[in-house]
Amino acid sequence: MSETIIPLVLFALISTATPGIATTLSTASGAQFGFRRSVPLMAGSAAGLATVAAAGAAGLAGL
Repeated sequence: MSETIIPLVLFALISTATPGIATTLSTASGAQFGFRRSVPLMAGSAAGLATVAAAGAAGLAGL
């Protein structure tokens, strides 16, 4: 069981600890348009990350 959990935990730690394009895009959008108008962008980024993590948890990376 640990051989399937360890890659998922490593992926989750790396993807949340490193600033990626979503962080940069959210920062630029917040600076340009303000917080309220940037909330949908941030929600979409969070949903996308959750989808990728769920796909990894479902074993899709094994394909």
